[in-house]
Amino acid sequence: MVFIYAESMEANFFDNEVVQGKPNALNDMKQSSIVFNNMMQTSYTGWTIAGMVASLCGVPLQMPLASSANNFNISADFMPNAECVSDLLKKEGYNVSFLGGANLNFAGKKAFLKTHSFDNIIGKSYFQKKYPENKHDYNKWGLRDRPLFEYALNDYLELAAKPNPFALFLLTLDTHAPGFPDPACTDKYQSIKNNRMLDSVHCGGQLIKEYIQNIRNSPYSNDTVIVVMSDHLAHKNPANYLLKKKLRKLMFMINMPSGEHQEVENLGSHYDIGPTVLSSIGFDNCQAFGFGRNMLSCGVKGNPASSRNGRLLELFPADKHLIKIAGHTRIKSFVRTKWGDFLGG
Repeated sequence: MVFIYAESMEANFFDNEVVQGKPNALNDMKQSSIVFNNMMQTSYTGWTIAGMVASLCGVPLQMPLASSANNFNISADFMPNAECVSDLLKKEGYNVSFLGGANLNFAGKKAFLKTHSFDNIIGKSYFQKKYPENKHDYNKWGLRDRPLFEYALNDYLELAAKPNPFALFLLTLDTHAPGFPDPACTDKYQSIKNNRMLDSVHCGGQLIKEYIQNIRNSPYSNDTVIVVMSDHLAHKNPANYLLKKKLRKLMFMINMPSGEHQEVENLGSHYDIGPTVLSSIGFDNCQAFGFGRNMLSCGVKGNPASSRNGRLLELFPADKHLIKIAGHTRIKSFVRTKWGDFLGG
């Protein structure tokens, strides 16, 4: 499996009614993917490490000792009592790897990955040491996406050639607000000139599409499921006035080796992504996973009518404010237990 966290690339960036002009290249991949059209962002999931925790562990990122959203730069175990997708994969013999261009220590990302069974963790410092001459390959946040995907393709081919199953997780950064367009990208967004966020997303979509195509053209394609999702909704950026035209949603799709296309309209959130992805790679997982559930049909594959809403709607059927219910007392109490001794619990 290859799992791509596309920084800030929410669904509205790919909606031609919202962002008019030349369609994003990633839209082409939707025609051969299972696309989830109603993925909502709830509270405590709206930044990168929170989106990763929610999608991999099925719980919101809440920590009473933190003073700000990214104040999770801890060396201790990160939510050690949570069982996450990566933990389950490791138990099944998977090699679990992470590649990202940013600083691994920011917001406790490295601590989270180490706690939850990642074998190989590569970030900005690794690339700076290995390729010190390539200073032009960096922006404010770290290694640009183009060289990251070049490295990630080699990593994929090496992992896929080995007998053991693997899960390769990638995190992009060119599309971090306010946008850091790839200097090598010549086919930028044309309808609105000099909008760095739109240019970044337009070029970022091309890079992701090319990466997926490279995998699909490899001899290992038939054994590889590819997941692409926005880690969270975009923060304040030059394209905000466009994004607000419609209800803002996460982008989430699963590209199967078969090229199966399906449109899933049921309502979901970050929490439902983990169990849904596990199901797509063959895990018999039709039950709840943290606060998430498998949104694909259970028992009848390829039947969109039997796909289901996310589990938060089941727990709080009368609560219409889905975006806020992750702050409910019951949920906070449950999440606190996942921190174990770190919080004295």
